[in-house]
Amino acid sequence: MRHTLLVIAFICVAFTARSDSASPADPQLEGIYGCPPLNLSDARTDRLLAARKRAQRRGVCNVHHIRMQMKRVPIHFGLVDFQDPYFDYSISYFPNAEDYVRGGDEVDPAAEKKLYKKFICRKCKEVEHEWAVAHPKNETAQYILKSPQ
Repeated sequence: MRHTLLVIAFICVAFTARSDSASPADPQLEGIYGCPPLNLSDARTDRLLAARKRAQRRGVCNVHHIRMQMKRVPIHFGLVDFQDPYFDYSISYFPNAEDYVRGGDEVDPAAEKKLYKKFICRKCKEVEHEWAVAHPKNETAQYILKSPQ
């Protein structure tokens, strides 16, 4: 009986614990978002986000290893859609391309009036644009393609 309880407990923990391996691709996501998902593991996502944060402090791109340009950028409010493959592609291949800072989901009128300092990598901007051209059905790609370069 004790052995059975241990096995059941192990199975419950195994299925509820945070995964360090990529989840299987949902075939519907490509149709919804206009590009295939990368299926990064949670651990890989955490490492990439930490590397991007360090790059913003240092001013050197964590992917392209070039000095970035400090710019004054606006703030954008809204939730990040973590299912949109753009998020995984951006942190993997062009993490320092976004020419805005994220403000969360609650709009702050005072914050909207300010500009914020952020490092922007010219190579990340190029790769982001190439990605957008390759995935024109993706909503974020459409926004990128409409934005001035």
